[in-house]
Amino acid sequence: MNKRFLLSLGALALTASVVVPSMVFAKTKVKLPKLSNPIAIDSKGDANAIGKYNSEVKNTKRHVVTGTVTAVSATSITVSVKTKLSDSTANANTNTGTTVTTKSYTFTVNSSTKVIRKFKGTATINEVMVGDSVQVWNTALTNGAATLIWDKGIWSAEVTGTVSNLNTSGMAFTLTVTMKGIQYTTTVKMDSATTYVAKDGTVKAISDLVNGQTVKVRGSWNSVGNYMLAKRMVILK
Repeated sequence: MNKRFLLSLGALALTASVVVPSMVFAKTKVKLPKLSNPIAIDSKGDANAIGKYNSEVKNTKRHVVTGTVTAVSATSITVSVKTKLSDSTANANTNTGTTVTTKSYTFTVNSSTKVIRKFKGTATINEVMVGDSVQVWNTALTNGAATLIWDKGIWSAEVTGTVSNLNTSGMAFTLTVTMKGIQYTTTVKMDSATTYVAKDGTVKAISDLVNGQTVKVRGSWNSVGNYMLAKRMVILK
């Protein structure tokens, strides 16, 4: 067989192997990554929230509990803390053993409780969910009140996309964002505090949402639940 023909055939095969995967990738739908361009991460924090954080850190009279949220409501939060007990294999050093125990602490949440996100932006208690990693400053470990809740699993976010799978009774929908030919999807949840407006500023309601609309959603991204909680929604078209 002609050597020149073989070389041309080999070059064609090599070209195909490079081009085809690129074309397939451009059409692939994937879940919205935790830290991706479609989500604007607020790393500057909030002056008031940072001030509250700094004052609590300096307050030596406060107790601080670091753990995982096992229950949360508008009036209370329960945090589970795992501790390694000392044992014979750990030279009797506390928190260095192999036996793990779990203890739960429940604190009341009231109008004085402050909630902040990972980068110390102001948040609300309804943004905190079971499974989140938190630090809770409190007045007492037993029957105490939470003065500051720092949820490290939520970030401030803003993203624009298309509505689908709308469930107004369940207050949720799927948001599809297209960037550079790639589609990202994530779940957007709403609650009683979510506000809705049209592009011109006209006040809207959840009943004005329909599948196929383009909306801009501003709220918080939860890395544990992999969803976005909408605080404000602008219906663009």
